[in-house]
Amino acid sequence: MGRRPRELAIQYLPYGLLYYYCADQAAGLSPSEGSVFESLGYNFSLAELEQLQLWERLEAKITELGGCEANPPAY
Repeated sequence: MGRRPRELAIQYLPYGLLYYYCADQAAGLSPSEGSVFESLGYNFSLAELEQLQLWERLEAKITELGGCEANPPAY
């Protein structure tokens, strides 16, 4: 599988990525330790994802949707 699905995930922030973000937050993991980076790190460095403000955008979107508590897990 190529890089494109991960590029789209970064662009659109699908529920699966939001789930990883919430799980990382609940576990108290830093971006470099968490599932978000694990899922995207094959194609992107931590510095690239930080430059794209990925974690800030994830936080904004999950807040817009009512927070982690309001969103069921996306399997």
